[in-house]
Amino acid sequence: FEFCRKLLKAPVERCYSTVYDLTEDKLGRTFDLVFMGDILLHTLNPLDALAAVAPLCRGTLVLSQTLPNEPGEKPAMLYVGGDSPESDEVSWWLP
Repeated sequence: FEFCRKLLKAPVERCYSTVYDLTEDKLGRTFDLVFMGDILLHTLNPLDALAAVAPLCRGTLVLSQTLPNEPGEKPAMLYVGGDSPESDEVSWWLP
């Protein structure tokens, strides 16, 4: 991180935190773009991770997750929840 930041003279900062603990107060601002690459399958509570990160985004939130590319192969997690947190869904994810 530090090598690339210096080489590219990028105006970025490193923040040590869990995804669940990220807040505007902790980071000091919100962002035009939030990129979550291949992270949801590595979290214990993917919806909590999304709920923590979404308020940090005032523009575009990009979720990137690799899906199996074999014909007929099912993804590791399949979202089956509703369209809003108020939905009366029993399950949000299926294995």
